[in-house]
Amino acid sequence: MISQLKPALSIAALALLVLPLAGQTPRPVQCRFVALNEVPPPLSHVVGEKGEVLVKLMRSRITEPLECFAVDGKLRFLDQATSEPLAAVSIPSSVKKATLIFVNVNPKGKPSWKIFPVEDSPEKFPPGGTHVVNLHADDIRFKLGPVKELLKPQQSKGFEMPEERDDFNMAPVVFQFKNKRDEWVNGKETSYRFLPGMRYLLVAYIDSRSRRPRVMTFKDPIRPVIPPAG
Repeated sequence: MISQLKPALSIAALALLVLPLAGQTPRPVQCRFVALNEVPPPLSHVVGEKGEVLVKLMRSRITEPLECFAVDGKLRFLDQATSEPLAAVSIPSSVKKATLIFVNVNPKGKPSWKIFPVEDSPEKFPPGGTHVVNLHADDIRFKLGPVKELLKPQQSKGFEMPEERDDFNMAPVVFQFKNKRDEWVNGKETSYRFLPGMRYLLVAYIDSRSRRPRVMTFKDPIRPVIPPAG
């Protein structure tokens, strides 16, 4: 949803949004949003005369795409209610589309939000495949059928649809974490149904309450591109 620029912004918000515009051309980035484990307050994304983009995140679903604008290589977001800076993230100039994962890195105190961007391209997030993000504090192992990969903290990677699937298009998926004895153990072992019209965003993280590793799965249906009329 897009509205007009609010008439009053805090000094901190103006410093964040106006000063970087000097000599910079806002670069459009198609963004989708999702919250990991905790939902931030409604967001406002303002870039000069481009207006204001209002964003309401969900925990269980990835939002519809919205056009945002990177200035000086960054996307910046405010708390919609207070107009105070909430989070910012660097976006490489090559990225045209991105899914932004919002994470509260201080769950036991005043919320502090960070954004992990996932490039939404066929190479990084393949149709019918998966994209795995490691927000765990340690290395993880990911297995998709016969494919095995070790991911470092803050690392992510896309995987093609597995070639080896059963008659129901199912393939095994395993996440492994290290225990206190430095041994690899299965943290999640399941199967997913892989189809050309569905992708999976899989995020490994530490649950703030149990302090145990968890994996959150976001289903991402691929919507068909409708050509313009005429």
